[in-house]
Amino acid sequence: MSNDYLQITPEEPEGTLLGLWWRKPPYEIRKATYAPYRGAGFRPVPEEAQVLACAPLGKPGEWTEPTVEPGLLNALLDVGQGRLKPVAFADRFGLLGYNELVPDENRCKGGEPLDWFRAQALTALTVVELIDHLKEAKESAGGRRHLANYLKEELTNGPYALGGKVAEVMIQGSSPIITANSILRCLLNANLGDAGRQLQMRNGELRTIFTFHALVQVIYWQLADQIGKSSIRRCAECGRVFTSSNVRSRFCLPVGGKKISACKSRWNVREFRKKKKRSRRKK
Repeated sequence: MSNDYLQITPEEPEGTLLGLWWRKPPYEIRKATYAPYRGAGFRPVPEEAQVLACAPLGKPGEWTEPTVEPGLLNALLDVGQGRLKPVAFADRFGLLGYNELVPDENRCKGGEPLDWFRAQALTALTVVELIDHLKEAKESAGGRRHLANYLKEELTNGPYALGGKVAEVMIQGSSPIITANSILRCLLNANLGDAGRQLQMRNGELRTIFTFHALVQVIYWQLADQIGKSSIRRCAECGRVFTSSNVRSRFCLPVGGKKISACKSRWNVREFRKKKKRSRRKK
């Protein structure tokens, strides 16, 4: 297993019910040669590519608990929307885990392929948008029209990440809802892998642990939990897609300990100026 990221084992580590992940910032982008994984039975063909990897003189590594890390899913969605750089994501959460999903001959020494990382971000964003459109489609005829238009005009064939490989996905069903559900199932199942909960015996007692091989599996587990829920939001100010359990969230979430976000502040200022302008006209 790579030293860049490690996963929980059935016996270790002590003292936690959650799987752990390894993070060793800072990360950087550099060139490396590896053989991209194209599926079982394909001969490895080495090629030079950009990879996301640990900087040579980085900080000491540390274990993290990704299932309780705030903002993990939203951070990858931000990468998919071009609002966060892959390096910034890795510095905060670590690598996504390409090397834990592919055979030894396809591993990327020292890091993971940048194209694969970006494909994962696009895939996660597409899953969220499909879930949101499907929810609307089940609620109204207008929602069904929006879904049909999204599939026809906005959804691309990829390239998407399917576990350790990157490929185009072309699925056409008998209706927009069936098509969307089929694409959603394809993208989620390919990336969930064997992540899930298992029972473990420790000191004569059973405990439940969340097991995974790669950080990206945790993210898709969180994405799967979004199906049927109303926690997907789109900022009324900047259009950013994000998730929040607060049903009143209309704007990007505040960061850095602030009470309101920059988007909410801009909206408030603009609305105040509009109100002031209308008041002047009445006089």
